[in-house]
Amino acid sequence: AIVGRVGIDQTTPGTTDHVTSEEPLLIVRAGSQYNLALAASTALTVPANSTRLLVMAEGAAIRWTDDGTVPTATTGMRLLQDAALGYKGTLSALRFIRETAGGTINVQYYDE
Repeated sequence: AIVGRVGIDQTTPGTTDHVTSEEPLLIVRAGSQYNLALAASTALTVPANSTRLLVMAEGAAIRWTDDGTVPTATTGMRLLQDAALGYKGTLSALRFIRETAGGTINVQYYDE
């Protein structure tokens, strides 16, 4: 995938006064995990060299942490059902748990 950023300045309504862009960032898909059950706090199996991921909650909202603490059904950052989270950081520190029965996650890993 090629990811980049484009900015459009519409200072004058209905016109494009200025367009800016950044150098595109080439990222490569490095692996995936699907339908991870989250009945207990769960760490990911991160492929070597992966630096980013995209995770989607299915079936129920989930909670996650990235600071070494263990999430519970009521603590941690909340990711709503059918919402996605892009993350760049220490992937091995991430932990997930479902809020209610049926919650799973799907994860795509990427290398830069």
